[in-house]
Amino acid sequence: MGFRLLKLFAIFGLSALAACQTPSGTNPDRLHGAFFTANGSNGGTYGDFAADLNAAIPDPAAVTLVLFNHGTSAGGLDQKCRPQKALPRFFAAMAENLPEAVIYYPCSDVLGGNAGASQSRQIYQLRGEEIAALLDRFIAHGVAPRRIVLVGHSGGASAVMVAAAEAAGKFAAFVASAPGHGYAYLGRDAGNNPLLSGQIYGWQQALEEAAGPGLVFAYQGDRFSPPGDLEFLADREGVELVNVENARCGRVAPHGFLWSPCFAKRYGRMVLNFVARHGGLNLPAGATDTIVAAAAVRAKTDTKPDPELAGRLLSQLGKAGFKVPKSLRRQLPRYLELRAHKALAISRSGAWASATNRLSRKIANNDARQRCAKLGPKCRLALAGEEIVGDGE
Repeated sequence: MGFRLLKLFAIFGLSALAACQTPSGTNPDRLHGAFFTANGSNGGTYGDFAADLNAAIPDPAAVTLVLFNHGTSAGGLDQKCRPQKALPRFFAAMAENLPEAVIYYPCSDVLGGNAGASQSRQIYQLRGEEIAALLDRFIAHGVAPRRIVLVGHSGGASAVMVAAAEAAGKFAAFVASAPGHGYAYLGRDAGNNPLLSGQIYGWQQALEEAAGPGLVFAYQGDRFSPPGDLEFLADREGVELVNVENARCGRVAPHGFLWSPCFAKRYGRMVLNFVARHGGLNLPAGATDTIVAAAAVRAKTDTKPDPELAGRLLSQLGKAGFKVPKSLRRQLPRYLELRAHKALAISRSGAWASATNRLSRKIANNDARQRCAKLGPKCRLALAGEEIVGDGE
């Protein structure tokens, strides 16, 4: 009895979410996402998109653009989008080490649930349309479709494959990690549940229409995107299905394998070669090894700062003629304890700016330098990680 009630509640809940499934529209106050390049990352609200695009891609003919599409939780309702924290380390390392590679992490502006609605209103369909519209903006900017590669994870992977079906000619290839129907983890019950059975069938039909070349990863033990739900792609022309065994890496569960150092070690070369072959990415000698090595080591963050670091930094700034405001004295010790790579910039007048990034020290340093430039010509980087930066550096 309890099990039947649980199933009835699930169906009712999914149908209720579906009623809210509509695109929110482009809200100028919402984050559009972030660009990652060899010079760092930049991003902001939808109102900043054009300026951020010009800054990240000043020469569109010279870049290979990778669009990384995040997954969906809670049907996209109240879902936070934190590109600098959420981008897998492998793709951050790609941008850091290849000047012509630009990674864009768009924050989806589509909201709603995805079960019980008509097939055309499924969230992966709506996000697929969103990606297609975004491709139009990049192509209008001058990025060649033959140098655009779509990448997605989970719900974002399904959206990428829908875009691959509906936006053929606007991109070169796609990489999909654990593509799943929003409720695919209930697939084991689909045979006894007409709603789930119909929705998963429609989802499979949508993905079958994806135009390759495509590279799809399925992870053994993934309860959100079970590999068995993806077997229908095995014979799909132009699509290579990679079934990943032993998809646990330390504390990382199978569904999050893409974020693990194990993914970089085992499949990093495959992905880089795929992007180079189909997206025109230039891989200089040794670049692949450098990227895989950087991504295979979990970013080492400054979690245990020298207890005397704050005092030494403030003392050196004072001796160098910098005004040290009370706000910096008060906040610096707590800032140094953050579990992230850190960088701090200060001007002679005492105006200061800080940056943190969990992916990379290089990104944190570049972000701090960009903020420093806005503080005026007398601003300089004062701290990089736990290293105090001197006047001449």
